[in-house]
Amino acid sequence: AEYAGGMLNAVGLQNPGVDAVIAHELPELKKVFHKPVMANVSGFSVEEYAEVCARLDAQPQVGWLEVNISCPNVHGGAAFGAEPSAAAEVTRAVRAVTKKPIILKLSPTAADIAAVAKACEDAGADGVSLINTLPGMRIDLARRRPLLANRTGGMSGPGMFPLAVRMVYQVYEAVHIPIVGMGGVTSAQDVLELMLAGATAVGNSAGRDGALRHRQSQGHHRRSTSWVRTLSLRWILTAGKRRSHFSTSFRTRSRL
Repeated sequence: AEYAGGMLNAVGLQNPGVDAVIAHELPELKKVFHKPVMANVSGFSVEEYAEVCARLDAQPQVGWLEVNISCPNVHGGAAFGAEPSAAAEVTRAVRAVTKKPIILKLSPTAADIAAVAKACEDAGADGVSLINTLPGMRIDLARRRPLLANRTGGMSGPGMFPLAVRMVYQVYEAVHIPIVGMGGVTSAQDVLELMLAGATAVGNSAGRDGALRHRQSQGHHRRSTSWVRTLSLRWILTAGKRRSHFSTSFRTRSRL
């Protein structure tokens, strides 16, 4: 469903499961993409996060893990990223089973996203990415029913951008690890703005024209980090399915 500032979606976290990824998806990708890929991991319990990450840790093709803690906790109902102690619990569990870099993807629904980011850093996260979508809703006036069958969906698009800038800025003040900024990015100017707010890298997947864009600019982010892997987003088209993956390069950036 569309709204003036973007779109709402309720497609969930569509994926074939970690067994299918290891057995089929990764071998197929290796035929056409010869660099490390990022695996985005979700779960409905701490144990599930740890199990999936442990399985992926054994895959040399996976360069690092993005751990999505916007998923609801089956035991308590709230997202793991809603408060610092739950976010830290997931981070510690994942850190214990993998030596690969882990990036925790944060939820904008947290009452204090900076505190959540700091808890992740203290628990062993190598970086954080933000922001994920916000829950929203639209109603069809003719039918007097929600536009989405799920009733609510995740808001994305340009209307999210000022919120992303504000949260990246706040998180930068709280942590010393790299930040991947995202949320409503539709132009190179938006990328520079997020970097000025504190992002080391910037990603976009639901922006203008549905294109996947990534920009990187020397000297525009607020943190100088010698080891940061600059993220470069690419489309990989195999078997008629569209996938986005990260490749890596090493680059030292200078402070403004």
